[in-house]
Amino acid sequence: MRATLFCGLVFWCIIHAYGQTPLIEFHHITVNEGLSSSHVSDIIKDSRGMMWFATFNGLNRYDATEIHTYWHDDTDPSSISSNFIKAIYEDRQQNLWIGTSGNGLNLYDREHDRFIRFIKEEDHPEGIGIYGIHALFEDDRGQLWLGSNEGVERFDKEQGIFHHYDHPELRDEQTIFQIQQDSMAQVWFSSAKALLNYDHGTDALETHYPFGTASPIDIKVLHIDVHGTFWLGTYGGKGLYQYHPDTNSIEPIAGFENTEVKTLAEEGPHHLLVGTKSNGLLIYDTANQDIIGRHIHDWKNPKSLSGSSIENIYVDDQGLTWIGTQSKCLDYFARNTKPFINYNRTFEQDTPISKNIISLAGNADDEIWAGSFDGALYHHNRKT
Repeated sequence: MRATLFCGLVFWCIIHAYGQTPLIEFHHITVNEGLSSSHVSDIIKDSRGMMWFATFNGLNRYDATEIHTYWHDDTDPSSISSNFIKAIYEDRQQNLWIGTSGNGLNLYDREHDRFIRFIKEEDHPEGIGIYGIHALFEDDRGQLWLGSNEGVERFDKEQGIFHHYDHPELRDEQTIFQIQQDSMAQVWFSSAKALLNYDHGTDALETHYPFGTASPIDIKVLHIDVHGTFWLGTYGGKGLYQYHPDTNSIEPIAGFENTEVKTLAEEGPHHLLVGTKSNGLLIYDTANQDIIGRHIHDWKNPKSLSGSSIENIYVDDQGLTWIGTQSKCLDYFARNTKPFINYNRTFEQDTPISKNIISLAGNADDEIWAGSFDGALYHHNRKT
């Protein structure tokens, strides 16, 4: 039997781990499993391990076995204030807050399985001053921030007082889509045309126009990653940008031209998950500045993404990434899933490896041995 030994063999990978497109199997939750609406607008996992889905027809709680839905009831003041749910947030005191599209804020009372409503009343100046809520965020001082189509509100939970912040210069673009906090503890807000940050000293919002005041580009999402980098997802521009707040300047990211970005999330320290309007899910390696994964709906593959228009992405603490799409499903996948690596050539001689591998063996030193049907023996040390 002929044996060929390559002591320093290094294989050339056709598909690297997370190179090209990772092999990801998407799982789906549909209305048949109890999802109250196919349109999921927000997703979180709470401190008790429950998944919560904000939908256009009720609030869903999922315990990995079944879904329980909370609906508005006109005859029950302890029910949720609206079925049109836009935002869910759990603060550091493990309070669960729910923002609705047109009927204020709700606090979930876990002990009694009911909701406490905060609804705009004209004769209550210290109460909530907005109807529709698109975003919720608690800063490092324990203040709860609300983004709405009427601007920004801050809720002082200790005093029970809401503070409203108007921005007349934004005119018809006062809708706040995201709220984030940077590494300097500054709170940032995104609207269609501007970014705003809160100044603690003046108790006011400062306005910044990354694309200018007359640009056709709309900002759809703001995300500040673990490294403090600002990312902007846009419509009408080149898709994805880095924003530099110190100079109020932007930097387009190559590969996202003509891509409309709707949502952003992080998967590990250097993977940015980019949800788009029609191009599915893109995985961007921020360290190597490269798109390393593309996932769209494939009607021939039931394990593909259920739809190519992504509404939101949420990465939980147990290795699952959840995706809301404009389809009939809520999708999720295990982010620790690794693709197969296809080794087909040696590096030193650039000679093909046999296609008829019939045996494999490995040891504790990360060495792999492969035997082929035609009598060749291959050796690979994964450390080298």
